[in-house]
Amino acid sequence: MKRTLFVLLAVALAATFLFPGAVFGRRLTEIGLKAGLNIADYRGDLPYTDSKMGFCGGPFITCSINEMLAVQTEFLFSMKGAKLGERVRADEYGNIIETSSIRDVINYLEIPVLGKLSVLPQGRVRPNLFAGPFFALKLTGKHKLGSQETDLENLKDTDYGLVFGGGVDFELGQGELTADARYNLGLAKIFDSPMDVRNRVISVMLGYSF
Repeated sequence: MKRTLFVLLAVALAATFLFPGAVFGRRLTEIGLKAGLNIADYRGDLPYTDSKMGFCGGPFITCSINEMLAVQTEFLFSMKGAKLGERVRADEYGNIIETSSIRDVINYLEIPVLGKLSVLPQGRVRPNLFAGPFFALKLTGKHKLGSQETDLENLKDTDYGLVFGGGVDFELGQGELTADARYNLGLAKIFDSPMDVRNRVISVMLGYSF
């Protein structure tokens, strides 16, 4: 599975950047920026985690195959991880004096390559569906207890998985306003340990193409 995803990603990236005219028969149609919110959590051997919020965003490039189909490659700074619980400190009388959140914060450079289907390609408002693989490189990984933080141990340098979602494109000025929501399913074990822990994220983003 990992090798297949890497091959698909490499082929799609090569098609997007090297051969847009030869492969798609059309020029590069959109270059834009998007940003939004991640709702991130773990799945696997840590059943008592909770979701945490973080930023996601970056540039994207879209190449059209025809008026309905396109390939969209994104380069996103994506904050993942999970909330692991809370530490409560009390005084000798049992009164709570401090509550500290315990969470993992992992920042990735994430590269999704998405096949995009426009449902109503002729309108000014165009709903769409998309899906495809992603590959991610770890930038930082921290375990945080309140304001204190330490490096996450045994955290792998890469992640990969699948993206599914939908959105709407609106004509606005000389470009397009785009909004989308997606589910990001991590397929890789993110820790080099016997534990099976994988990322999962729901993202909502707003962008504009030039």
